[in-house]
Amino acid sequence: MRKTLQLLLLFTLLALPSFAEKVTKAQAQQIARKFMAGQLHRGAKARYAAIPAKLRLSKSTDRDYEPFYVYNADGNRGFVIVSGNDAVGAILGYSDSGSFDMENAPDNVAAMLQMFARVVENASARKAPHVGDAVPSKGKVVVAPLLDKDGIQWGQDAPFNGMMPTYTAEAKTKHYFVGCVATAMAQIMRYHRWPAQGTGELTYKSNIGQDLTANFGTTTYDWNNMPGWLEKDNANAEQNKQVATLSYQAAVSVHMSFAPAGSGAFSQAVTGALVNYFGYDKAIAYKKREYFSTKEWMDMIKAELNAKRPVFYSASNEDGQGGHAYVCDGYDDQDYVHINWGWYGKSNGYFLVNALNPYDLGIGANGGGYNLQQEIITGIQKPVEGSKRSWDIYCDTRFTATLLSTGIQCMSIISNHDCDDFDGVIAAVLIDKDGKIVANLKEQPLNVKGVNLDKKPLTNGDWAKMQDCSVNVPGVADGNDYKIIYAVKAKGTEDWNIVLAPNSLPNYAIATVKDGKIIAVDQHKPIPDVTLLEKITPDGTLYAGGSGCFKVHIRNNSTDYYVTRVWLKFTSIDDPSKVYYLHEADEKLNNVYDSSEKELSLLINLPADMPEGKYKVIAFDKAKPKAPAGADFEQYPFKEDLVGETILEVKKAAQIPVIRQLGNFAWLSSGANENEIVQGDKVLFTHPVRNYGLEGTVNLLLKVQNVENEEETRDFIRLDAQTFKQQERQDPKYYVRTDLNPGKYKLLPYFVYKDTEYPMEGTFEDCIIEVKANNALPLTATAFEVPSIEWKQGTNVKNIKFTLKASEATKGMLYIRFRPASYRAGQLANMQSVSMAAGETKDFVFDYKPSATLANGAYLLYMEYRPQGKKSGEEITVSGENTKVIYLGITAGIDDAQTTTQSAEFTINGNELRFGNAGNIRRVELYGISGAKVFSATAVGSSLQLPATAGVYILRVVTPQGTVSKKIVLK
Repeated sequence: MRKTLQLLLLFTLLALPSFAEKVTKAQAQQIARKFMAGQLHRGAKARYAAIPAKLRLSKSTDRDYEPFYVYNADGNRGFVIVSGNDAVGAILGYSDSGSFDMENAPDNVAAMLQMFARVVENASARKAPHVGDAVPSKGKVVVAPLLDKDGIQWGQDAPFNGMMPTYTAEAKTKHYFVGCVATAMAQIMRYHRWPAQGTGELTYKSNIGQDLTANFGTTTYDWNNMPGWLEKDNANAEQNKQVATLSYQAAVSVHMSFAPAGSGAFSQAVTGALVNYFGYDKAIAYKKREYFSTKEWMDMIKAELNAKRPVFYSASNEDGQGGHAYVCDGYDDQDYVHINWGWYGKSNGYFLVNALNPYDLGIGANGGGYNLQQEIITGIQKPVEGSKRSWDIYCDTRFTATLLSTGIQCMSIISNHDCDDFDGVIAAVLIDKDGKIVANLKEQPLNVKGVNLDKKPLTNGDWAKMQDCSVNVPGVADGNDYKIIYAVKAKGTEDWNIVLAPNSLPNYAIATVKDGKIIAVDQHKPIPDVTLLEKITPDGTLYAGGSGCFKVHIRNNSTDYYVTRVWLKFTSIDDPSKVYYLHEADEKLNNVYDSSEKELSLLINLPADMPEGKYKVIAFDKAKPKAPAGADFEQYPFKEDLVGETILEVKKAAQIPVIRQLGNFAWLSSGANENEIVQGDKVLFTHPVRNYGLEGTVNLLLKVQNVENEEETRDFIRLDAQTFKQQERQDPKYYVRTDLNPGKYKLLPYFVYKDTEYPMEGTFEDCIIEVKANNALPLTATAFEVPSIEWKQGTNVKNIKFTLKASEATKGMLYIRFRPASYRAGQLANMQSVSMAAGETKDFVFDYKPSATLANGAYLLYMEYRPQGKKSGEEITVSGENTKVIYLGITAGIDDAQTTTQSAEFTINGNELRFGNAGNIRRVELYGISGAKVFSATAVGSSLQLPATAGVYILRVVTPQGTVSKKIVLK
């Protein structure tokens, strides 16, 4: 790992807006076979590799789909990674040799796979546009993997970490891992077989409190005793020593930090280490992605590989905590880059790296999350005579140049990302369209310290302001396409290095030259050119004074502008003079790079003075948060050409909490197979939810609906009351034993506020779980009969019958429990001693009188069994038909007696209730089957929209002649 962020590998594809589709396992198999047959090895069989639990973002409840599919060719002849959604292309990665080992994947590979999964799942959730052919042609290799020349496939553990410091765990002494930064360095040095001997000596105080020393100058590197591939069991002692020495010294050279889970270092340390301690060419350079356009970035990588120089590549988070480094050593003509992960060759292959579209991967990650800060190190080679020293010096902020009466004034903040201190001069220079310096306008001394590898801040900066820069440029041809920018030159040299400013900011000035004089200076100002790929949509109903989570899916068409802060402008349809600006906190950055696509999720409070009504909504980039409303880039709204204008409605202010589901359910079974649910398994369900209404205390409730019979809907589990603040997100955990009869069930999320049930809104897929019969249980209920499913408190229920069959000799206690879905309170309805032989079937019957103190509602009448010798609390469920839903003190759906058959005339179409005699209707009420009121209305016209999700409800219509109650199914 690296100290600067998590790896990001991902594919980047812009497309026309035809809808994408999920890819089933069967389809993926066909894609993999076709790709292997046409591109890798004819006749190779594609063998599916299941995704291990540790690499899953969630426990998908739909086993027909996965975010990606890995297929290994038989005979260790390569692999193919097939996308789970064709919005991100069909093939995510491939290799024509080896295999892809997901179970033992190292951190950087695991991170890549999880990023693949996140992007594919996001594409599925947002119905992203389709991309490319179903099975693309394999690219033609332009530069074959350079490290494969000597079969270089090194790793981070033994024998490579044999000289690393140690720690104690599980009563064993263990060596820390080498670290992926040092491993990438070591592999590249092994490729070059350089140096023969190091230079100098270094001691530093490590994070584990030890002084670590490496004497490079006295070390001879025996490259012939460093095989391209070796593990602790296939090398001799000398070979082990040689690779361990190189790995240790590489780690020391970059001031490695150590931890049992992985070792980390800053990428900025690599250039100085390779030059100062290992004698590499002084033109080595550290490059940051945000200073280059997409094309420039890929062109630099390709140029290095064309010159037979492997590229050190790292991907890091803006927070500077963690990350990964690896080696790019080849590419094909489809811009797939070959990656050597530094884990014994495992999973090496061609991937669409995130150099093309460096956008973040997840909803809610706008503040940094997965937004990459990518870095490469170029020019890694043996010393070349005449090469020029490269200085890794950048402008941290915008570069500005202004023409005044006394000359030109230039300003920016300069930072030094080099390991060495810089001592020299900085100059304002004039460059032509080819990037050649044609005039030096003014120079002044510059001294900036190198990076601080052992403390923060990592880099050192200096304010660089130049006044009265000359406008006289004798000998320069007339023209209006010159640029003014900074350049630096180290003391004792004649070589100038251009100082780049971030690509997303004004990073140069445009100068017009006439008759040997600069007559005009115009500041370069990147301008937004952004297209909406979908209409702006909230994740549910908007309420005045409430909150909204807005999806803004955009493509940044600019080549030199990065979107940073997206604002929404709401203009009232009824009164266009009423305008409201909605945005996140100023410190939240969206960071959409040039020539890239991104789906943003903006969580915003609606302004307190914004009333209900319909609004026209546009989006724009508010690059300067302190600029007054209407200024900045509002004049460049995101283009609506592809989607049309966005109109959103804000409803009357909510008077209650409004809990919405933010994403799909995830679940994990306690059974032998965590991806399968059998009767009696305890299952943990979770899903992200957020409150978009008032602060309040609610109960969260899960219902289950039988897929084959939608009328069979009941409470599954109800959580204890919990308080939600406005905008607060929670990830509730529902831990419940599956006392459900075998079958498929849909999970229905609700929240309960003041005894009223409300279905959760949100953008999430249906969660369908399949409960299988548990053949391992000793008892199976083959029948379970009750005289009625409607009971009354204090009234005896007679002749409750059930039949049990024993799969083995059984002896113990059988309990029939009567409890609500909260599993709080309730009663023991019956208890019987059971003794049965294997294969024996017995009939049972009992009577039960529910207590008069039990509350109204839906209850579960279910069986559980305690084998002889087990303690209380160690009961197990009974397989088969083990549960009945009972309605205590409420009507489950039988029509009430009516004074006249014409008192309430109505029909149901979807969620719409239509009345034939609306003037006779006084009130309409809708109840959940547990008895909780869901909806009530007194103002009834010819039709009424029922605000409820699919499910079974009790509808009560009050008329002057009486009340009509009817069970209805909303679909």
